[in-house]
Amino acid sequence: MILVILLTVCSFTSATVLRDNGYEDVHIVIQDSVDENWKLVERIKEVFTGASQHLFKATENRVYYRKINIIVPKTWTETREHNITVQSLSLTGYVTIEEGKIQTPHVKKQGCGQEGQYMYLTPSFLLETGSTRWGDYESVIVHEWGHLRWGLYDEYWLPKQQFYQHAGKWKPIRCTENVEGRVGIDHRCDDSLNVKYCDVNNTAKKMHSKCWFCPSISQSTNTSIMSYQFVPSIAMFCDKDVPATPEWKRHNRRAPNMQNKMCGRKSAWEVMREHEDFANGASPILPEDTDTSPEFNLVQETEAIRVFVLDVSGSMSGSRIEGLHDTGVYIVQEVLRNGSWLGLVRFSSEAVQAHKIVQITDDSVRVDLIQNLPSIAGGGTCIGCGINVAIEMIETTFGSAKGCEIILMSDGEDGNENELLTATQKAISSGVVIHAVSISQAADQRMISLASDTGGKHFNYLDQGSISFAAVFSEAVSGIGSFYDYSAVGKSLTGAMGHLEPGEYNVTVISSIHHTWDYIVKSFPSEPHPILVTSRLSTTKVDFSFESPDLPVLYVDVTKGKAPVVGAIIEAHVEASSILCTLSPKDNGQDPDSLEGDGVYSVYLLPKCLTNGRLNIRVTVKGQVNETTVINSINGALALDESEAKQEIISDGFQRFSLPEPIFVDRFQRSISDIVAPGQITDVNIVNIETQMTSNGESRNFTVSWTATGNDMNIGQASFYKIRYADDIDTIFNNFSSAYTLDIGNVSLTPKQSGMMETIVISVDAEQTYTDTAYLGIVAVDEAGNQGKVSNIVSIVVAKGFRISFEGETNYTETEDVIITFPATTVSQDVSTVRSNDEASHTGLIVGVSVGVFAGIVVVGLILSVVLRKRPPKSTYEVSRKSQTSLHEHANVNYVAEKK
Repeated sequence: MILVILLTVCSFTSATVLRDNGYEDVHIVIQDSVDENWKLVERIKEVFTGASQHLFKATENRVYYRKINIIVPKTWTETREHNITVQSLSLTGYVTIEEGKIQTPHVKKQGCGQEGQYMYLTPSFLLETGSTRWGDYESVIVHEWGHLRWGLYDEYWLPKQQFYQHAGKWKPIRCTENVEGRVGIDHRCDDSLNVKYCDVNNTAKKMHSKCWFCPSISQSTNTSIMSYQFVPSIAMFCDKDVPATPEWKRHNRRAPNMQNKMCGRKSAWEVMREHEDFANGASPILPEDTDTSPEFNLVQETEAIRVFVLDVSGSMSGSRIEGLHDTGVYIVQEVLRNGSWLGLVRFSSEAVQAHKIVQITDDSVRVDLIQNLPSIAGGGTCIGCGINVAIEMIETTFGSAKGCEIILMSDGEDGNENELLTATQKAISSGVVIHAVSISQAADQRMISLASDTGGKHFNYLDQGSISFAAVFSEAVSGIGSFYDYSAVGKSLTGAMGHLEPGEYNVTVISSIHHTWDYIVKSFPSEPHPILVTSRLSTTKVDFSFESPDLPVLYVDVTKGKAPVVGAIIEAHVEASSILCTLSPKDNGQDPDSLEGDGVYSVYLLPKCLTNGRLNIRVTVKGQVNETTVINSINGALALDESEAKQEIISDGFQRFSLPEPIFVDRFQRSISDIVAPGQITDVNIVNIETQMTSNGESRNFTVSWTATGNDMNIGQASFYKIRYADDIDTIFNNFSSAYTLDIGNVSLTPKQSGMMETIVISVDAEQTYTDTAYLGIVAVDEAGNQGKVSNIVSIVVAKGFRISFEGETNYTETEDVIITFPATTVSQDVSTVRSNDEASHTGLIVGVSVGVFAGIVVVGLILSVVLRKRPPKSTYEVSRKSQTSLHEHANVNYVAEKK
């Protein structure tokens, strides 16, 4: 018998909290895509019990999991007497378990030191016994918890960089440098060709792109778990690189990894100590024998409980009340699913219950609700009155309002300040979630904080632009920012449609309040992994009273079954009463985008797109036929047998829409002065090294490349570059102006247009052996003297008394390295036997054994495998409809469908 504990009648909304060293309300959500399997629940308990003890040790006996809620889908067999609603979309920092195109455990990160959106695990990962290809379960969970809870980043290599120059050697990217291992060809580290291609002592030439570092499985190094978590001995977090820190625990500040890039070269513990979990003496060290076994509560999902709180004041007269009524009809008819609960409240100077809370079971209930939607406006505005009535309705019906939802819509300012204050306090204390929609610029600004303070979202509908009222209302109800598109005859039908059987339909679409269009639409069989779009802002409030405020960044996430979708064309339309501005988010790894090809497209909201007040943003995502690709891998936990990413070509075009929360701008003054600096250069790299001996010693030419940034962040063209170098990394990073200037003589190094490749040659001459290190950084400057941030730092091996000079620009184009063929006597060993090998194999990832095969056959076979592996497998599928089988899926425009 499975015991399910009744926690609440509504959904969880609180994030994970830390009380007395123990994490509570850790939510593990099993999604609808997972078939019923109660063995999975037991495995979750086993894995997270072990992970709790592992987390305790990794944090030096400071924190562990105390209370974990396992949330199973409503589609599973009922094992309780009472319904409990849990909507994973209301959660933050949760663990999701689902069947997707991606198998790799990973976290959807949101920035250094910031809590991630979710930790992703698959049922197959949890159900497998023994160690996994990503390491022991406990190590993987703790590694990903570092991402999820504290906003840490990986400390191993970057996708296009495995090594860097330092102290007379090519160093593998690792943290700490005490991690033992070997260097070889590919991820199995064949070392038979090391002298020719992967000699770490030969810094006079560039390392081959196929060279790889394989950490030893059997070693005693115990840090850092944000690096090679599959090595059993690595179980701690690295700390600051200072003499007071034991050498084995010191963070590698020089390694060009994501932790250093995103967190300003801070170690894991430096970031963690700034988090509220550890700041100011929080979470003191506990005894080693502390019981870290979590308490598990099993909860089953049921349908949502909502109350619509609708403004019917005088300012809503005319088209606004008509639009509100028509959209309400659409939402009740098409969006809300059977089994969900809904009540209606209307307010003006006072508030009244328009319809009690009922469960939607059939069309008669929907008709009754529609008949009670408001259609007449008049009177003042008392938002607080409406909220109080709604909370009272919920508590009367269910006993508690915790986690239930209020959808609030208003176009004016509350005329009863005390009532709104009281209602806000009551909403927070009751645990109700309020999603607020502002219908005009005059809507009360306190609706923004009302939504955020209760765990809800705020949306704008500003009587202008191309975003329909139905789309905004649907967004508030569904909580997911992805609207679907169907190919139609002659046009593209925008919006998400409800459940249609496969076939051809005549469809009337209501895409705005007063316009309708007729289409013929083909509905295809359901796609198990639809393309989804979500968008968010780095901040929803910008105050320009500060001398140099950080510009907000828009992030657009495009995925298919959690797999990144690349090559999409994205436009972000910023709309307000006085502006209509279009921007183009990119997934190119250039500032502000953090990693190329991860399906996250980013763009700054520049001053030309800003004005005081609330700004609405609409994101349009388009996929061109055969030009958009799904990458069936993700930047997650590193595996023992890491392989190249497989790709899937999307053979049909598609279109999606997303509405991030609005942004509020204060004290903005549009002036002629230029206050925006060029963007940060993020991809400075050594692409070639040529060495020659002269009568005065050794001379090396380093070809260095980077992508040009712009005049205003990544837009336009900067005026000039400052290129500086120093013999210590701290000078470049912390005191760039005091570093040596690279003298470019009379050469004109004018920055190119943003996005173009810059390539220069730097010459280093010295009489002595090259065993020292110099660090190089670049800053872009605009015509107003605004300087961008210091670029990523490149290290080059030099010699004492070296002389460095600028040789000018070059048209050098980086070419692919020669194809490596292996000797006929070398074959790969199966990864499953890796861990049983002795230290003679060092990493256990490959051994060379003698076999009786012909050399010619092996060479031909390997060349074919290399060639074929570079060709992405082509697969196609039809653009699919959006079904209504999950809380995550809703229609977004009205339609009337009649099958032909």
